[in-house]
Amino acid sequence: MREVAASDLQVADAPGEDPPLKTILDPVILRFAVLAYLVILPVGHLVARLLILLHLLVRLDLEASSAHYSQTGLGPA
Repeated sequence: MREVAASDLQVADAPGEDPPLKTILDPVILRFAVLAYLVILPVGHLVARLLILLHLLVRLDLEASSAHYSQTGLGPA
């Protein structure tokens, strides 16, 4: 088992002193932040854009169908 060195146990001496940088930049937190920034947020943005596009296409299709029915005098059965 690995012995803990004194440098691994850095503790803020004074109450107003900042914690060591190691505790702030935890690799797990950094990995999650990078993953969220590079993957999750752009994918969510892309999905939102695709849903908006789908909504607009359906709306245009409905308007075109409505115009066709009003011009021909035929309606849905």
